[in-house]
Amino acid sequence: MERVSVVMSCYNEKEIHLREAIESILNQDFRDFEFIIVIDNPENTVIHETIKEYAQIDSRIVLIRNDKNIGLAESLNKGIRIAKGKYIARMDADDISLPSRLKTQVEYMDANSKYNLVCANFIKIDDQGNKLEVNKSVPKNDSLFVRSIKRRYIIAHPTVMMRREPLCDIGIYNNYSAAQDYDLWLRMVKNGFSMHYIKEPLIKYRFREGSIGSSKRNIQFLSCRYAKNIYKQNKAFDEEKYNEFLSEKKADKRYIRGVEYYYEGMKQRKIGSLLKSSFLNSDCRKEIIDNMIGKIYVEKLR
Repeated sequence: MERVSVVMSCYNEKEIHLREAIESILNQDFRDFEFIIVIDNPENTVIHETIKEYAQIDSRIVLIRNDKNIGLAESLNKGIRIAKGKYIARMDADDISLPSRLKTQVEYMDANSKYNLVCANFIKIDDQGNKLEVNKSVPKNDSLFVRSIKRRYIIAHPTVMMRREPLCDIGIYNNYSAAQDYDLWLRMVKNGFSMHYIKEPLIKYRFREGSIGSSKRNIQFLSCRYAKNIYKQNKAFDEEKYNEFLSEKKADKRYIRGVEYYYEGMKQRKIGSLLKSSFLNSDCRKEIIDNMIGKIYVEKLR
């Protein structure tokens, strides 16, 4: 049995980024792992041939090719269900794990049996791989970390390592169109999982904020709000109700206009845009408050 199962899903990433991601895992200082790669776009022959090339020279790669596109959540679940490792490490197909990433996280998990999840800080890079900055939103301690999770995104998904058995016990990823990771973190908090944020950067995390379409941002916002709502109401995920929520809100032009003002205000730090968003949309108002409080948790005491 391998100590770690690295699980990664691919869809339509650039070949150069995919190669960098794969090689960053294969060249880890820690060697006792399997690398489960799920192709969620069976029509992308470049991705398939690229991964096959690596699988032929490294037997640690386990290649799964979906018959059709099933989405990130179900693709990750597919990989986790066949995983043999004690720990599940997430990886994205366009990011780069630093050589010490797995070793650092395994040593921490081995030494601290109370933790069900450890994540890590990251270095932001652009599409060409140029360093932008080291992330500064780092919680001071575990208590503030958990409190901040309830308010805002703070965990970079591909930095995560989790104990496989407790993860499977709570049902792994729900089938969200976006924010499936955030829903999982909230369920972990709800189930009393212990978590730790390693302050050392362990991955290079690719940011393409300017290229994210408004439709994708809207779905991300709505999915995040739905996850928070069911967490606060102590309800289980209902895929039918989730999809109804998405359809209803996307059809509400006033609501979506508020979301657009929200992102404009957050990105460009425009108070006027944030005020407009809070006026048009109560969910935007709640999200602004959550972000302000969550930011206090990680920055005021840094």
